[in-house]
Amino acid sequence: MKAVLNSPKELFIVAIDKHFSFLGFSDEYISFARKALKKEVAIGMDVFEVLPEELKGFARKNYERALNGESFVTNNSIVLQDGKKHYYENKYSPIIDQHGKNLRLTLFTNDITKLKEQEEENRMIDLRYAALFDGEEDAILIADAKSGNLVDVNDKACKLFGYSKSEMIGLHQTKLHPPEALAYVQAKFEEFVKNKEYHFVETDIITSKGLKKPVRISEGAPFRVGPYLFTAAYFHDRTVDKAAVDKALTSQEMLSKA
Repeated sequence: MKAVLNSPKELFIVAIDKHFSFLGFSDEYISFARKALKKEVAIGMDVFEVLPEELKGFARKNYERALNGESFVTNNSIVLQDGKKHYYENKYSPIIDQHGKNLRLTLFTNDITKLKEQEEENRMIDLRYAALFDGEEDAILIADAKSGNLVDVNDKACKLFGYSKSEMIGLHQTKLHPPEALAYVQAKFEEFVKNKEYHFVETDIITSKGLKKPVRISEGAPFRVGPYLFTAAYFHDRTVDKAAVDKALTSQEMLSKA
């Protein structure tokens, strides 16, 4: 039994009888109780002598469920003496004897603190990404560097092109430009993918309604997420800028003629 209890690493295993006394435990649990709970455990000892006060009610309820024949998983967190919050996943199972009676239970406890911390870190990264992505004044299009298909766009991109987000994702980037600009845009895209420097190009796009708009496309070096390579392009609508330039040139031409 001792070998079975000690076979999983980084997992606390405890066997408890119907009187809530220890029948057995893994070496990992001994180490955990000693370091984290500042307690020494022994066979036959009342389990509640080891547990922190704030966990006793939670533990008793779950022990009773398991002793009544239920197998289930719970999660809990506790601030230990190191001042840090730790998270645990607990699997409770009844131990049924050859007569079908349930007089004992096993508790498998997995420390998932690192997993929880990673999840929280990823959540914060996602929030920061969303804030930057949707807060940007220009349209942002992220494409698969290999295929050229769009994998993400922000709300400004949807507004600029006149498509919904679901309509844009999966589109090849060449579908967003008029036919006469395709060769130029495709050549620039291939150049951007190979180059690690920041680039920009001025060209036209075509909206969902078939309207042409002048834009300035800024693009940095491709970035990798796992095995995949992506490019991020910023599309700045030059409609107002171009109209102002055209007006200035027209005025200058009129003055020159005068």
